[in-house]
Amino acid sequence: MKTGMAAMAWLALSATGAQAAADTAQKPCLTPVEAQALIIALMPPAVRAVGGACNSALPSVAYLRTNADRLGQRYTAPAIAAKPAAASALGKISGTGDKITPDTFDTFANMLVGELVTKGIKPDVCAKVDRVAALLDPLPPANLAGFVAAILEFTSEDSKRGPDLNICKA
Repeated sequence: MKTGMAAMAWLALSATGAQAAADTAQKPCLTPVEAQALIIALMPPAVRAVGGACNSALPSVAYLRTNADRLGQRYTAPAIAAKPAAASALGKISGTGDKITPDTFDTFANMLVGELVTKGIKPDVCAKVDRVAALLDPLPPANLAGFVAAILEFTSEDSKRGPDLNICKA
């Protein structure tokens, strides 16, 4: 699953989860609600990063080239609302507890997510990412984040298929 908005969140959460696994013997788990808040909060910087990474690989009429800014702005208000829960979730999986504040979270999201996302997005997959982004655009941000969180939950048990992120069992 290296396409679309799901890929953006997947890559960011994979790296965060891998760091948490390296830092602790027993990985803490995120509830589906915590995972969803983290995904929503990561959406604006992830959309900007993918749009930038694919800009030169896509034709001028491509969906991401014409809509990435609008998508980033559309996800901004839900991301701001989710930021306290996302900061808490990030603190939980990184082992730093309540030391991660919404401002610290912004630093992570804006600097690190862009780098993590663009490492996984190569020019040859940009057309696929563009197509999936267009298909997912009509979903409200909460539904998209819930969808990605569900995929992460379903795949978190299989380290070959999913990110190194532990989603709590219901």
